[in-house]
Amino acid sequence: MYLVYFFTILILFFHVLNYFKGQVSLVSKTPLNLPLLLFLLSQTISTIFSVDVHTSFFGYYSRLNGGLLSLLAFSLLFFILVNYLDDKFKNDIINFSLISGFIVATYGILEHFGIDAKFWLQDVSTRVFSTLGQPNWLSAYLCILLPFSLFKFQNSTDKKSTFFYLLLTLVFFLCLLFTKSKTGIIAALVSLSTFYFFNLKQTLSRFALIALPLFLIFLSLTITNPIKDILFS
Repeated sequence: MYLVYFFTILILFFHVLNYFKGQVSLVSKTPLNLPLLLFLLSQTISTIFSVDVHTSFFGYYSRLNGGLLSLLAFSLLFFILVNYLDDKFKNDIINFSLISGFIVATYGILEHFGIDAKFWLQDVSTRVFSTLGQPNWLSAYLCILLPFSLFKFQNSTDKKSTFFYLLLTLVFFLCLLFTKSKTGIIAALVSLSTFYFFNLKQTLSRFALIALPLFLIFLSLTITNPIKDILFS
């Protein structure tokens, strides 16, 4: 996190510099500004009245993450980033995130089959965490990526791209099941349901996007995970 805080300060410095040069706005209006500010206000109040103000502000002592300071840093990066977003930049960010996510998820699947079992004392194949260090963190990461891979799959124009983004979606979902994170799987179901709801007309026009959720349900009922455990315990 030290590196995150360092780059946040560096990015803020150059952003303010660009603002004084008249190149960008200091803060752009977005629909997320008010909700994010209200969230930060609630976290600030929570920190002030916390039983351990130091931990609430700085986060977990060995990571300096998860406290108000890290939330402020991430929020600041958001407020700065939206000033520089254009369609090309958005597309580049999504593509880079999906490719890096594919690497992380693939390693998570291999971890389930014991690729690095000899390097750990605990049974890492039971609940995989890939390169993120914790199954719930990995599941949250994959929940963010799943709608984007589906969107790319839905809007791909050639067979190679269609196959790649379909593969990407399946890899993300399979790795998500291997995390065995109840909150992550529930969040993914809500996220995917929301995606399909807002893309209902376009979804129904393509057979693949009807077959895909059925296949994901099939995976959920055949691979050991919290969904299967609840339904068949």
